[in-house]
Amino acid sequence: MHKVSKEDKCFNLWLLLLKTRRVLYRAREKELAQYGITPEQGEILFINRAKKGNVNQTDIARLMAREPHTIGGIIKRMEKKGFVEKYEDPKVKNAKKITITNKGKKVMERVDSRVTINNIMSILTENECSQLWILLEKLLNAGIKELDRFYVSPYTQLIE
Repeated sequence: MHKVSKEDKCFNLWLLLLKTRRVLYRAREKELAQYGITPEQGEILFINRAKKGNVNQTDIARLMAREPHTIGGIIKRMEKKGFVEKYEDPKVKNAKKITITNKGKKVMERVDSRVTINNIMSILTENECSQLWILLEKLLNAGIKELDRFYVSPYTQLIE
């Protein structure tokens, strides 16, 4: 019988994590498509609301663990759809704050239902959710530290 090495077990677990992420993302993507919004756009609206509109593009990128230029492109598409508007951040030179429009607020009301997320996550007990949270945070922090080996990661602030 072939013994599976720790490296192979870790790699297989990593593949399972990737596949799980893809399936969960795709389910949420399908749910949100009916409202003309992507999961990333929904997350930007959620962050903006949670921060009471006191957030700029760089803040959003950091909170989403994404590159600022990627978030900039998503926000441009959201502006074209009329979900958000940008305005000058009076505290930070060359930074734009984001505000949710009335159209964006209407979309958020629908997006807030999170039916798909609730259907999927409800299979876990409260204890399992807590354990998963701890494990995923541990992996996130290790991943951020690993990124820092290659370049100064903008995500380091997430674990500081």
